[in-house]
Amino acid sequence: INPDGSQLRYRYDNSRLLLTEIENERGEHYHLDYYANGLIQQETGFDGRRTAYEYDLNGQLLKKIEFGDDGSELITEYQRDAAGRLLVKTLPDGEAIHY
Repeated sequence: INPDGSQLRYRYDNSRLLLTEIENERGEHYHLDYYANGLIQQETGFDGRRTAYEYDLNGQLLKKIEFGDDGSELITEYQRDAAGRLLVKTLPDGEAIHY
């Protein structure tokens, strides 16, 4: 509870105790959905914008997809070596950042 009496509320799923929702002081909600392995599948921000995530079999992030209000998708892709180290991050505009 904040000094002004407002509060943040947190909700968790009962089986895995993963955070599933945050409610802010204005009653807006932030949602988190998970894959069966506990990795975040999708999050929906307080502003309603959705972001989805795809992973490889080792749980390394491969792709982040940001959904626009107009139906657009901004995709960031990640390339890794066999040890899981990040080699290249490709931004939505196609720019590749090499590590």
